[in-house]
Amino acid sequence: MNANATIESRTNPSSASRTTIRDDIDAVKSDVNSLVSDTTDLVKHSAEKSSEAVKSGIHATSDSVKSLAQQASQVHGEACEYVKRNPTASVLVAIGVGALIGRLFAR
Repeated sequence: MNANATIESRTNPSSASRTTIRDDIDAVKSDVNSLVSDTTDLVKHSAEKSSEAVKSGIHATSDSVKSLAQQASQVHGEACEYVKRNPTASVLVAIGVGALIGRLFAR
């Protein structure tokens, strides 16, 4: 091959190299489309897993709050019953607690 032929092949690629370039471009397009599809699937899967974790956390928190509310209601009922059975002791305890709190805040 002479110098003119080399320059010609660089500036005017043959139809075979054009076909190769088109095939390469098509392969890159296919790879990009596949990557976009895979990324979309991964994001959907991650979102579903996150949603499930949040729902599970909400249910666990709701159950804990219900249990705590039941315990608080039970303690309140027991305290009311104690006051009804022992009114004098209840008043004396309330005075003592009030005096302690008053001293703590007076400092």
